[in-house]
Amino acid sequence: MKIRLRERLFAYETRTIPRIATILDPRFKKQGFLAQSNSEEAAKALQEELNSVMTTTPRPQPAPPTEEPTRFSFLKTKMETTVQSLRADSIILLRQHLEKGNQPEKCDPLAYWEMSTDEPFKKISKKFLCIPASSCESERLFSKAGQMISDRRTRLSPSVVDKLLFLNKNKNINKIKI
Repeated sequence: MKIRLRERLFAYETRTIPRIATILDPRFKKQGFLAQSNSEEAAKALQEELNSVMTTTPRPQPAPPTEEPTRFSFLKTKMETTVQSLRADSIILLRQHLEKGNQPEKCDPLAYWEMSTDEPFKKISKKFLCIPASSCESERLFSKAGQMISDRRTRLSPSVVDKLLFLNKNKNINKIKI
């Protein structure tokens, strides 16, 4: 069974979305892969994703100096004028993530990244970890729509069907007290 499981799941390691989702998961990181080459490819894909997220996020501009010059003001101006590379920043963020210890098995990856202070990882985790694992929910919705729209109910407008499906799907939600 163990061998058969490896054969069936190995193909998923070569796909980009499962790679990034696995390496983003704080419980697994690089240890979640069967092949070392797949973990390296996942790290490269995550680095590219970090780089693209960081290019769309505006960087804070340093405030103009309002203080009197001090002994070490030359050092402060030198640090402010250094060239900052988004690629280098994404490499550093990725290394920091991979060098942190793995979280316990009970850890929820979405909750972990929601509490994190790393904004690029928050955006990427929302993008890759929120993908449903199966199509069961959509199949249930289509099935329910098929039950609602029968030969005797062909005059229902699409907006009414949407509202009926919404109400049916959310009927078990507890009432909110205002």
